[in-house]
Amino acid sequence: MAEDASGNIWAATLDSGLYRYDGRRWQHFNRNNGLRDINISTIAANAAGQVVIVHQKGIDEWYNSAGAFRHFNSHTGLGIDSVSNVLNCSANDTEGNVYIPYDKGFLVFKNPPGHVDFTPAVKISDIRLFLRSVVSGSHHFPYNAHDVTIKFDGISYTYVEQMNYRYMLEGYKNTWIYTRDEEVTFLELPAGEYKFRVQACLDNNFDTYSEADYYFTIATPFWKTAWFLALCIIAMLGIIYLYIKTREQNLRKVSRLQEERMMFEYEHLKSQVNPHFLFNSLNTLTNLIEENAETAIDYTVQLSDLYRKILTFRDKDLVHLRDEVEILRSYIYIQKSRFGQALEVDIDIPAALLTSKSIVPLSLQLLVENAIKHNVVSQTRPLVVNITADEDEITVRNILQPKKSMEKGAGLGLINIYKRYRLLTKRKMVYGPVNNEYVVKLPLL
Repeated sequence: MAEDASGNIWAATLDSGLYRYDGRRWQHFNRNNGLRDINISTIAANAAGQVVIVHQKGIDEWYNSAGAFRHFNSHTGLGIDSVSNVLNCSANDTEGNVYIPYDKGFLVFKNPPGHVDFTPAVKISDIRLFLRSVVSGSHHFPYNAHDVTIKFDGISYTYVEQMNYRYMLEGYKNTWIYTRDEEVTFLELPAGEYKFRVQACLDNNFDTYSEADYYFTIATPFWKTAWFLALCIIAMLGIIYLYIKTREQNLRKVSRLQEERMMFEYEHLKSQVNPHFLFNSLNTLTNLIEENAETAIDYTVQLSDLYRKILTFRDKDLVHLRDEVEILRSYIYIQKSRFGQALEVDIDIPAALLTSKSIVPLSLQLLVENAIKHNVVSQTRPLVVNITADEDEITVRNILQPKKSMEKGAGLGLINIYKRYRLLTKRKMVYGPVNNEYVVKLPLL
């Protein structure tokens, strides 16, 4: 037994650890409280309040101000390999210092001045690249040294088993990683600047800790540097510039002549449509005036509206299918006023295609006009024209019932439409007799 400077009574046991009595209650200390061995041979107290506990695993020293044990043995570097098994084998001098015998002499536990800090120390002990240690003081690594291993050591004279660490690699992941290992490896680190920080504490309480750090950089590969990228961009721009200039020189004359020829041909082909339709319309109006004057007046009003729509779209290369169908319906109204039930035009086009697809202007009107011009249209042999469409094309078909004599200008309208499509797209227009029908298929654009 022993009494410390604060008047606490300490009692050792053979196999149950240590007890302390403060005048009111007993407190038990064992391995859970940091005591290394519960078979105690000697207890001694110095004048500063520390209690020295001797057992077969070394010596523990209790610091009342810190509320923790500090452990001493050969692993702590103090050369303590054995101590006496004799009970109460200790002595105090006049100043209260404690003397403990061991195989090489005596250990003296002096009265420590002031507060003792039990915070464990930590240091970085080794840096390895691809499992090879780097020269001390090295902080700059080449671009291919992207696998870095860092070893660190914690030093504590209290409860080493409760040593805990946390580390962070700033510039890579700015979050703490908690561990009890003393080595960490970072794989495939990109080029950049990094700061490795490691902290050590006891009992995983990082309110009190010590810290060590290490700065290092990994070089940027030359093909990712600014000067190399700038050189590549300049070279690429130079190649593009030379290619463009060479192509311009070879194609300038041919391109200019081809563009002028295509524009002239296209405008010429468009201008042929309106006179052709006007000729047929005036013939129809002349016949109606002779047959029925009132019908001729209504016909003239509808014809005027039709021409207004034609003039709206005459200068366009393409029109929405919806606008083309409106022109066609106006034209059908005019023709049915002449032929009545002898002419029937059935239009079956999905509503979605009317706004999503385009067509050469006045092409449907011209195809229906050609069907009327080249086939018999009578009450006994009515002419039926069917118009259908899908995502790719629109089809105009009618049963062949040709007139005995062909009218002047036969075939000119189809050829005009064919050439206009050829200038606008590589997709071809198809027309001609199929079995007992005449079929025309126009690409939808």
